Amino acid sequence: MVLPAPLYFTLLVLLIILLNLALSSYNILALHTAAQGMIKQKQHVALALGAILAILLRVGLTLIMCDLLVFSYAKIIAGFLLLWACRDCLNTLTTPHCFKEARSSHCLSETILKIIITDIALSLDSNIATASIAFQHHALMATGLIVSIFAITFFACFAPTFFLKQRWLTWFGLAILLALALHLLIRGGLDAWTSLSL
Repeated sequence: MVLPAPLYFTLLVLLIILLNLALSSYNILALHTAAQGMIKQKQHVALALGAILAILLRVGLTLIMCDLLVFSYAKIIAGFLLLWACRDCLNTLTTPHCFKEARSSHCLSETILKIIITDIALSLDSNIATASIAFQHHALMATGLIVSIFAITFFACFAPTFFLKQRWLTWFGLAILLALALHLLIRGGLDAWTSLSL
């Protein structure tokens, strides 16, 4: 049975959102930590502005990844990167993590820059996974990513430890990551074999 296009689009957007949230439990806490040292109202402003700028950067990076995944060797490289991300994800589930207190900063621009760097640095695995799910459907990728980043920012503001308690969601993210990694490796390997055989 073929799903109607709007339903298929909605299901994939929901999958992208769930996957990004599943992979972001420690990212959310890191973003919250990056904004510490400012008064409460400024923390929220810094996180909101940082999220908007991070959206522009992450959508741009993921667009590039979407277009690169048409190449067989890019699929293989992305597959290995996701396998490495699976290893890190498994470590977060089995090893206790401690976050050090961030150096206090009362400068809004410095805090926003810190939030953007933290967001980009910690989101490589979810960017690759999002690009793998969307695969050249740019509207699908952008919709899922924008909603995900706003949701992550909301939780960083108001409930930074919420997802640390939802371990089932992280296991769900690990399962999806592993499936995507295997899919990219198999698909990339088959494409590379086909191109070499021609």
